[in-house]
Amino acid sequence: MDTSPDHAAEREAGVDRPPAQTATVAPDHGEGPMPLPADASPLLSPSSTYAGDTSSLEQRQQQQQQQQQQQQQQQQQQQQQQQSRRRHPPASIPGLPYPHQRTQSLTARQSRTHQSVIRHTRNHTYSDAPTSPHAAPAITRPRIEDANSSEHIVGTAESAGPASLPNLASADQELVTRYLRQFLKGCGTESCPTPLCASNPNFPFTGANEIAVKAVEAATRGAGEICPRLEARQSSGTQQREIVSDIVSFKALIDQCKRDQSYDALLKRLQTVFSSLSRLSMSFADPTLDPKNPLSLLLSDVQQAYWLLRECPQEAQRLIASAAERIMSSVSARPDLVTPRLMKGVLIIFMYPILKEKPWQSSLVAHLCQIVWRSSAACQRVLKYYLVTPRPISGNGVASLEETMAWLVWLVHRFINMRVEMIEAYVARAGLPSSTANLDENVISALQCLHFFYHVNQEARLIKYTEFYNESLNSFIDFMDDFKRFREKLFALCNFPFVLNVSTKANILKLESSVLMREKLQLAFFRALFAGVNPPYLLLTIRRDYIIEDALVQLQHKSHEDLKKQLKVKFVNEEGIDEGGVQKEFFQLAMRELIDPKYGMFITNEESRLCWFAQSPLDDELALDEYNMVGRLIGLAIYNGIILDIHFPLALYKKLALAAESSGDSPKPDEQWDLDDLAEIDP
Repeated sequence: MDTSPDHAAEREAGVDRPPAQTATVAPDHGEGPMPLPADASPLLSPSSTYAGDTSSLEQRQQQQQQQQQQQQQQQQQQQQQQQSRRRHPPASIPGLPYPHQRTQSLTARQSRTHQSVIRHTRNHTYSDAPTSPHAAPAITRPRIEDANSSEHIVGTAESAGPASLPNLASADQELVTRYLRQFLKGCGTESCPTPLCASNPNFPFTGANEIAVKAVEAATRGAGEICPRLEARQSSGTQQREIVSDIVSFKALIDQCKRDQSYDALLKRLQTVFSSLSRLSMSFADPTLDPKNPLSLLLSDVQQAYWLLRECPQEAQRLIASAAERIMSSVSARPDLVTPRLMKGVLIIFMYPILKEKPWQSSLVAHLCQIVWRSSAACQRVLKYYLVTPRPISGNGVASLEETMAWLVWLVHRFINMRVEMIEAYVARAGLPSSTANLDENVISALQCLHFFYHVNQEARLIKYTEFYNESLNSFIDFMDDFKRFREKLFALCNFPFVLNVSTKANILKLESSVLMREKLQLAFFRALFAGVNPPYLLLTIRRDYIIEDALVQLQHKSHEDLKKQLKVKFVNEEGIDEGGVQKEFFQLAMRELIDPKYGMFITNEESRLCWFAQSPLDDELALDEYNMVGRLIGLAIYNGIILDIHFPLALYKKLALAAESSGDSPKPDEQWDLDDLAEIDP
């Protein structure tokens, strides 16, 4: 082993010395010393030189010194490069605070993760460079004394945007920011059960440096460790800036605009809310429910808000109408995309009082009717819920359920009247016949929407059924044409009987019976021609002394098809052809005898002149058959267009309506008998 002083010094300095090599010396040709081969060791000791050549020895010593200096320079350069990389570590979030001095060493993986987080940090200072190339540099951060440090961290992270995290995917960048907020501030819930939430008493992370590393590590694992309470609070905070949360905040906004004498803030908020059906649907929500709940809308708050807008400039109301028209036009093109939650926004727009003005009738109401008609059954159930569910009535502009239903029906009726007026003017100019076929898609969608309101009202009984009559359609309708379209299963007003008044219904019923009679007559002639004798009419042969007995006995043996034939009445031993007069005489005599006490079927109240059953049909089977035949006789009179002089109380018609619409459910409150009905039967 070489124990020379030079070698000892080299070992103390930490320089690894390669094994010594022996230089091969060529013969001297008088040209001076031959240089060493290229692969000779640069650290040859003086004893390894060949003897007797003092000048060559000095030259070799100089070369060794130069080579040692070069090696030292290379080592210094490498150390400086390492220091430079440590001086300028990559940062992810500008302004991210770090400890004044590193207190613990990171593993290689943590160090790499840490560098990916803190890349491109701006506005940070450092202490003097360390003397040892292997020592970690001390990092200092800008002092944040006037602001909460956690708010500053998250605020600068959010303001920096995705570009501040170039090494992470977009989703990971957002997750890092969310985890930083969670690790630094927490959700604010006392004793939060989420393990990695700062509000949890056992939250494991302490230093900001560790939090930065753990935030990235959590982001790489996904969003499974995000605190749901913090998510809900952040979502709520965003919604508060984009929706009208409640009537209190809306009134405060209007009051502030009045004090500032500027409505710019109100207009901006209305533009934001009414330009999105989703944001509008989350407005005016019950604070005890999730705004996304389809049943969270406070309709009374909506009505109060519209009332408050009356005191604001007209520009605000026009802005709502124009913004609502834009979103409704796009939504009505795809009503199948409307969800039950979005149906709240449709109802909010439907309640807007400015819809009374004509410019908005021709477009916005048409879109609303189209959406109500084409929406799913689930959406219609949500709309029905708001129309029939009782709510407190307090505050200006708040309407009752009855007033709300009346408003919606009136609004649709007015739209139909405007469209029918335009169609009639066009038909008159073009010289076309008045036909149901001329009604356009807007009228059809409005009728379908009105049909929905009618069925809701049938259950809730909010307004009278006569409120659904539309006089414009009653005057426009051509009975023959409409009934023909009805039988051909085309669009016809006969499919919407709730809009037709009593006179129109009577005319259609008479038309229907005459058409059916004519068809039965033709069928009877053909059957008589090919299959034998078959009477073309419903012929009743009556003895004047036994009008009721003969009529009931003959009707009892007639089939349902025979009852649809044209009625012919012949009195025994009397000449004459029944052209309508004999029918009327027969029914007058029959009804007069039916209410006669001698038959014991009906009793008449002398004060009210109303008829009621003399005995309970359920107690006597024979009486039940007799009442059944009386019902046939009355139905036959109505079918043949004969008006009968017999009066029954409202209770009987309630019973008939309940029997016709009964589906096993319990009777509706207004279809059950009450004391008023009993007083009408027996005052």
